Parts: sequence; C-alpha cells; structure tokens
Amino acid sequence: VLRFDYRGMGDSEGTQRTFDTVDDDLRAAIDCFQREVPGLQQVVLWGLCDGAAAAALYAPQDARVAGLVLLNPWVRTEEGAARATLKHYYRDRLRDPALWKKIAQGGFNPLKAAASFVGVARRALLPAPAKPDAGCGAALPERLHGSLLRFEGRVLVVLSGADLTAQEFSVVAEAPHWRSLLQQSRFARRTLAGADHTFSRRAWHEQAGAWTAGWLAAW
Repeated sequence: VLRFDYRGMGDSEGTQRTFDTVDDDLRAAIDCFQREVPGLQQVVLWGLCDGAAAAALYAPQDARVAGLVLLNPWVRTEEGAARATLKHYYRDRLRDPALWKKIAQGGFNPLKAAASFVGVARRALLPAPAKPDAGCGAALPERLHGSLLRFEGRVLVVLSGADLTAQEFSVVAEAPHWRSLLQQSRFARRTLAGADHTFSRRAWHEQAGAWTAGWLAAW
C-alpha cells in the first residue's frame, strides 16, 4: 500500500488545488509506487470524498488502474444536496426527541425553520438535465458517471449511513442511467449503518478495511 496526499493537502507541500486537477499527482504516485515495488503492474485507487471523485475521474486514463474503492464519493450539486437534505435530514429530524424537547421548551422558531425548508425545497426542484452530458462543462455527477462508464475495471462503493455526502450519492444513484451502470457485475456496493463521513470509530474504519480486503480477495 502507498498512502499519499496530493499537492497542497495534508503532509504534502505545494499550492492547494481542486480534486479535479490532480491527475498529474495521481500519475506521479503510481509511477513512484512502481519504482519502489519492482514488478508491480496494476493498482487499485482507494479514496474518500473528493479523493474518491479524483480517483474516478483519473482511472480511465491509466491502464495500470485495475480497480477503484470509492468511499462517500463527492457528487455535490446545489440541487443534489437539497434533495438529499429533504429526503434524509428532515425525515430524521422529525424523529429526533431533541427537536420535540426544544419545541416543548419554546426554543424552536417555526418561521425560521419554515423559511429554511422552503429554500431547500426550491433548490431541490431545480430541473435536472434532460439528457446526461459527461463533457468537461457538465455537472459533477454526470462527469463521474461518464468516467466510470469508460473505466473497465472493478469498483467498490462504500457509503456511510449517517453522512450527507453519502446520501447525496444515493440520491444521484437513483437516476436510471446511474442505476444501469451500478447494476453491472463489476460494481459492488456496501453501506455501513450509523457511520459518519470519515468512519471515525475504530469499528467503522476496520469494517471499511475488511470490506476492501474481502473485495480484493474475491478477484
């Protein structure tokens, strides 16, 4: 395993860059890995959030990439975030005893809450493109879909059960063209109930690691 931070992130120096401009960093990391491990021919890219999106966008360009493990992949759009919030946040919020306790104690502002809900609902109702476009100017979900469609390797998607980014991906994945893609035999999907965005509890990150190891062993 080679773990690395691309330039401007974590332990790496350099100017910070966006996740969709790090192809050179990914290529350099794989080059370095091959130099350090003679005979290494194929790799699997494993990334979280924008790292997962970066890996997915890069993979079709490099024949050495045989697989992808994408944890809570970043597919953020304004309308996508709003739809995920409507579908998951408000439903869970209504079941939260703390909310009802706040209402009973008079600490709840219904006008403010209603205004927030209306704003989210309006964003959620923004029209989706009539025809998916995976070009460079397309929305991020369509760019990722186009990239994964071109990529011929295997893909494991791991989602956290208590994370808005994962819920946004789940909403995006309900679209027919996404469903068709993810139903291909080369795709596998796991959801870890209760886990947060970074799998911060030991049991959560050990489960993510075990799923990765088992998926690789199944090859």
